[in-house]
Amino acid sequence: MKFVALLADGYEDIEALGTTAILRRAGIAVDFASVLEKDVMVGSFGTRVLPDLPLSSVSVSDYDGVFIPGGAQWKTLGVSQPGQRRAQLPLGQRGGH
Repeated sequence: MKFVALLADGYEDIEALGTTAILRRAGIAVDFASVLEKDVMVGSFGTRVLPDLPLSSVSVSDYDGVFIPGGAQWKTLGVSQPGQRRAQLPLGQRGGH
């Protein structure tokens, strides 16, 4: 099983990293995707995360779930900006999920 976490600068550190820790302890792989297509994402308390891939490379068929930590930039996920893919992942399209 595999999940993707969508991160933007200002993400809530505990929501991103705590959720990831719990999922990984349960044997679920987690990738971090950069919504802003940046090389380093910085949380609301300064925690730095190196994303595994940019949002533009996320393929829904590669994941069983997605989670979106809160934070100051959550609105980024619903606003399309030049050169940025809007975070719309069609759900329920994998067989049996």
